[in-house]
Amino acid sequence: MKQTLLIADDESEIREILQLMFEEDFDLLFAKDGEEVIAQINKAPALIILDMHLPGKTGIEICQHLATLDGDKRPPVIAISGDTSDSLVKEAYELGVSDYIGKPFDIVTLHERVLRFYAI
Repeated sequence: MKQTLLIADDESEIREILQLMFEEDFDLLFAKDGEEVIAQINKAPALIILDMHLPGKTGIEICQHLATLDGDKRPPVIAISGDTSDSLVKEAYELGVSDYIGKPFDIVTLHERVLRFYAI
């Protein structure tokens, strides 16, 4: 049985690329804004790929929400963002992000990092 991956990005092209990359390895959930991410967390994804600049709730706000969950209900997060400012990256890691990958990202590198991180 496949684990569930939540892909949260407001750009449809990025969601489509990530779907193609991970549909064989995971059952997929999608979110295009912060409110959808919060709603999808109730479906207990095993891992989240999270764009840090979503409409509605930012990636930081979502990470703050995740930090309030019990450890066994808190999925790991791999942040992806075009914003790689030191302050945002530092804050994301302080809130428990497992990895932070800048956009544009290399498709092969992202795929391998997710698979190795999750150790499917």
